[in-house]
Amino acid sequence: MNETTAPPPEWCQGTDLDNFVLLLNGLKESLDQDLRAGPRPVAAGDR
Repeated sequence: MNETTAPPPEWCQGTDLDNFVLLLNGLKESLDQDLRAGPRPVAAGDR
């Protein structure tokens, strides 16, 4: 077998992956804040 290391695929390189992880962390923090804030009142027309 060939022991040379292939570079990661283009979609997996640095900045895009880092940005995706930051986005997920931001969404998680936002969800945590919403859960701590408690239930929201339901809009009258929303069913």
